[in-house]
Amino acid sequence: MAPATAAARALAYHDDGMYVFDKKFLMCKFCDKRVDHERKSTIDNHIKADLHKNNRKKVEAEAAAKKKRQASISESMSNAKKVKEDREEFIKSTVRAFVNANIPLEKLDKPEMRKWFKKYVPGSGDLPSAQQLRDKYVPLLKEEYDDYLKDKVKGKKIVVLCDETTNRRGQAVFLTLFKVLPSKENPTSQLFVASVKILENANADECSKAILQTVQHYEVAHLNIVAIGSDSAAYMNLCIRLLRTLLDNPGLIHLQCWAHKLDKVVKIFPEKLYRLNECVSNTKKLFKNTRKRKHRYVTFLKEKYSFSRAKEVKQFPLPVMTRWGTWKKSVVYLSEYVDDVAEYVKKQLTGKKNETKAVKYFLKLKPEDLLIINSPGDYKAEAKFVVDYCGPVCDLQLLVEGSKYPMSHLLYAKVKELSVTMSSVAKAGDSSKDIKSVLLEKTKACVDLVPSSKQKTLLERIKQVCVSCDDLLQSQMKDDTAREFFESSRLLFNPIKLAASLSHEKISQAKEKIKILDSIPTNCFVIWHSLLSDHVKENNANADPMKKVPHREDLVVNALNSMMKDHSDFAISCLQVLHVSVANVDSERGFSAYGDIFSPKRTNLANEKAEAMMCIYFCNGVDLNNNDKCSEQVDDGDDYDQNAQNIVDGAGVAGGGGAGTHSVYYNDAEDMAWNND
Repeated sequence: MAPATAAARALAYHDDGMYVFDKKFLMCKFCDKRVDHERKSTIDNHIKADLHKNNRKKVEAEAAAKKKRQASISESMSNAKKVKEDREEFIKSTVRAFVNANIPLEKLDKPEMRKWFKKYVPGSGDLPSAQQLRDKYVPLLKEEYDDYLKDKVKGKKIVVLCDETTNRRGQAVFLTLFKVLPSKENPTSQLFVASVKILENANADECSKAILQTVQHYEVAHLNIVAIGSDSAAYMNLCIRLLRTLLDNPGLIHLQCWAHKLDKVVKIFPEKLYRLNECVSNTKKLFKNTRKRKHRYVTFLKEKYSFSRAKEVKQFPLPVMTRWGTWKKSVVYLSEYVDDVAEYVKKQLTGKKNETKAVKYFLKLKPEDLLIINSPGDYKAEAKFVVDYCGPVCDLQLLVEGSKYPMSHLLYAKVKELSVTMSSVAKAGDSSKDIKSVLLEKTKACVDLVPSSKQKTLLERIKQVCVSCDDLLQSQMKDDTAREFFESSRLLFNPIKLAASLSHEKISQAKEKIKILDSIPTNCFVIWHSLLSDHVKENNANADPMKKVPHREDLVVNALNSMMKDHSDFAISCLQVLHVSVANVDSERGFSAYGDIFSPKRTNLANEKAEAMMCIYFCNGVDLNNNDKCSEQVDDGDDYDQNAQNIVDGAGVAGGGGAGTHSVYYNDAEDMAWNND
């Protein structure tokens, strides 16, 4: 005998409150729970249970009371008002969800979408059209956001971050962000979009006006604005000077983006090491937009290392100028795989159909050329120099671009470390021996493997790079508009300085240069600073050297958090100093979010609607501390080979790679001429 279905049981026990849910489950409407329909005894026991009987009596009594008494006028109006409020909340929640997910509201007008909502979402038939949602409900959500942000910034210290770009209409877009510094309610920093304004002209007057209007709109106290972060453009320098007067805040700090400053240092390496950069550029051209060639190259590596497994099989990471650190990654790859790339070209990319400039470049590479790029074993020459000297710059660049982690007390210490490393080579003598004596060990070992006839030019090139990098770092620190603030922050809160126990005089002098600390009396600050120093020493002494340190753990931040209970005012003020931004990369993330909203298919979006949707989307749907985008291999066409010589042009190509040809990578005569220029 076949088992009874849920529908059959529901029909038999209909008077006892049984019904079918989702065509296969038996439910009790009085108890609001699922009942096993396969066994009749289970249903009978459920019906006889006291809980079921009590629930049934309660439901039937409520139903009878409703039938006996007619609702009063006030109850009817209250019910109608609640229904209206629920409808409004449903519509606003739907709009908020679509904007957070960056789904165009036009999708709600699609017949299939309406049909799906009507079937699965009760009450969704009340959804207005997409046009009405944009005209009525998006502004309502913006008003709610404004009230929320006003509450967040009320009485709080903030940093204003701003930048300018061009949208798809060719208009100048000025983005303003508020970074709310730590407070007693929230000991971490928070980031919000404040405004997205369209400027007639990107100049000091327009930018200062936009910032002033935004500050006034959110009722921010002028003296609570600690700093304004921007790029190093001349008109922004003038803008901040104007705002100091307009806001009556002479202590306002102008923060220039150190992530972009460090990017200028990184770009010196491909500019000066133009032969190495040329190899990187031609490798990119070799594999760019060539799916089949990439597949054949991976197959070539698999066959070559199938038994030995000496190298990992992986593709060449394409360098892109707008993606920080990608050029260094390409150099690291070539330091290990350039001989494999050259071998692959010579074995598999022959014939007229493959006669491209990149292929001809690798066909002309000679053994000594590969030695400069890639030496046997673990030793590299120019590539290893890039890893040892450019690598730390890229690492610091990625470190300062985050929004969440405090860096103001570490920035100058790390920049000075880079400068010391560069200056040791820059100030060395002109002889090869003097330069080699100050190189880092791995770079020095690589240089020793290069033939002596090539070493002099190689070392001169390395020294030129270090001289340029050191000069640029020194000038950047010297001309930094926030130099006094960062120097004082380093002196007061750098872990090394805290462990050394500064004198009271130095502590007092540094404190006077940081306006955030004015609320704390100097005598109290000196005492509490000594307690902070003791905390840092204790945490450092108790740290287990064998234990893996958590990512970005900061001894000073941990010590200040531990002091929060007994010395909250001191701890909060110090955390505010530490959380002052050292970069303006959050504005770049804001522009990425703006590009998602103001997409090519939504260029007719009104500026006010775009601003409202941007505020909701950026602050709720974007990871503000995700640095992975800086390492994406997205090819936007900006090569690093703009200044590189194209040696395959002209009659030199016809000579091929025979014994009588010159080295295409390393030519002493060309190098000496380039150095003299």
